[in-house]
Amino acid sequence: MKQAPSALRSTLVVSVARVANAILALLIGVLSARYFGTSVAKDCYVIAQAVPNLATMILVGGVWSTLLVMLAEIGQHEGIAGQRAFVRRTLRQVSFLLAPVLLLALAFPERVIGLIAPGFGPTRVELAGRLLRFTIFTTLGTVFFTVIRCLFETRSNFIVPISVNLLVPIASLVALVSLVDRIGVLSLAAGPLLGMGLAVPLLGSIALMTLRDPEGFIPRPRAPLLHKERHRHFWAAFIPMSIGANCGQINLLIDNAFASYLPTGSITMLGFAFVIVLNAEQLTIHSLVEVAFPRLVAAGLRTAKDLSQQLQSTLRYMYLVTTPISVGCVVFGAPLARLLFERGEFQASSTHGVARLLACYSLEILFMGHVLALSRVLIARKRFAPLAWLSLGAILTNALLDYVLMRLLGVNGIALATTLVSGLQCVALSMLLRRDAVTLRTTLPSDFLAKVVGSASIMGALVLGWASAFEHALDTSREIPRLIEVLSGLALGAATYVGLLHALRIEEARSILRRFLAAARPLARP
Repeated sequence: MKQAPSALRSTLVVSVARVANAILALLIGVLSARYFGTSVAKDCYVIAQAVPNLATMILVGGVWSTLLVMLAEIGQHEGIAGQRAFVRRTLRQVSFLLAPVLLLALAFPERVIGLIAPGFGPTRVELAGRLLRFTIFTTLGTVFFTVIRCLFETRSNFIVPISVNLLVPIASLVALVSLVDRIGVLSLAAGPLLGMGLAVPLLGSIALMTLRDPEGFIPRPRAPLLHKERHRHFWAAFIPMSIGANCGQINLLIDNAFASYLPTGSITMLGFAFVIVLNAEQLTIHSLVEVAFPRLVAAGLRTAKDLSQQLQSTLRYMYLVTTPISVGCVVFGAPLARLLFERGEFQASSTHGVARLLACYSLEILFMGHVLALSRVLIARKRFAPLAWLSLGAILTNALLDYVLMRLLGVNGIALATTLVSGLQCVALSMLLRRDAVTLRTTLPSDFLAKVVGSASIMGALVLGWASAFEHALDTSREIPRLIEVLSGLALGAATYVGLLHALRIEEARSILRRFLAAARPLARP
């Protein structure tokens, strides 16, 4: 009972930090659209981020989850001294792994760009190569930060690393505004590097000064042979976890490679649409999974029935959250893209292009919520290899669909391919889990699904009608009308959706409404 408030506080801290990061990221995106629009320079920056982002996601995806488990085990016997020793050795090994990537990016940046964007001409390859020399060092800092952060999170201390990590988007914003007139698009790459250069030593210093063993704890050092065995187990688990955790990032790299053959601006429009989708997912389904994962693990340690019940609860919340977002991407994509990006070099035609891409991505949000929940069940059951094979299959399928659909639908086909791959992952994960555990239910009751879809559809129709009437009555070329349109549309959609679910006796909606009213009651008192 005593840990419940702490868990709630930790969840709130994580959610608030994600909101802050999302706001800063969107602000940077808005300014980026204003300064660079869908230009050649912005396309080059997106490509220059591809390899560093891929290296970061591969290492972070595998290191974070496995390192947390190892440090928790070490802490029980050897305390903070053993944990620090394991972290130091991990940092050395990670540096060794990244060294060839760093050297390749520094010595032959144009060749690297040519491989990931074969459709780029010499001018774009040269600019993207210069940007790559900045972005690759941000990768090293991000991985170091993640490793050090695990020391805090094994002690359920989320506040310090999350607060320090905010230095990165803050520095990115400051660098973009202050340096764009001097160094142009290079300011987009310099900011994250500066922020990570401040965050890593600061977090490491705080770890050295503040992290201590509990009072009365007596360390029991283990033999050096056991330390080596632990690292072998760590890297053995790292490989399948990296593949499984980074399927989306690898697919994004493939999407950009195919989009490089399309007209200028295609990569940037794809990136702007994906930023909206990614931030929506980070604030909703990723937060839900982060809270649900430990519960799924605990349920799996009890019985298959408990695991099935916990999965059903998680899937219900996922479906409740993702369905209205998917509908909103279809009916409200243009007003949202207009508010966020349409200014300066970003023209109205680009807004409509981003809106079409959001419609193509819409069902991906729904599917991805289920993919995240079902994949966490595989991890809870320690089924790492099947998760890796499924992810590899998704990567190959995405490349094939990109090739086919891009030839038919252009850049919209690339977004649609991502959605279809997520749907296929849902089907494959459901079949695998039901084969592994007959009692595991991976589907939801049909009456529940019908109520949620019906409520979201009515919400979408009302929001679409409101947006059409608003744009007919007012000039949306100005910032204030745009902001009013988006805020009022979101408020109308949320009120309609929750109200309909409440009337249809969906218990989760009623619970949310009761908690909201309980929180608002003290504010209404004189």
